[in-house]
Amino acid sequence: MMKYSLLESKSNAFSIIGYVTRCMKKEGLTEEDCCKYRGEATAGDYHELVAVSQKMIDKLNGEEE
Repeated sequence: MMKYSLLESKSNAFSIIGYVTRCMKKEGLTEEDCCKYRGEATAGDYHELVAVSQKMIDKLNGEEE
């Protein structure tokens, strides 16, 4: 069962980043981890942001190492 899903966020970049960051904090990740995620998510275009964000959501859901 998935605990988190990008479908919970609106489709704009700021909403996605905010949602993923809140999920990360809820799971006890550090501010440093959140900054690293945000840096990776904003390094490319929108499609890259979605891919990086989905990868993090998968990790938070225990679906990826």
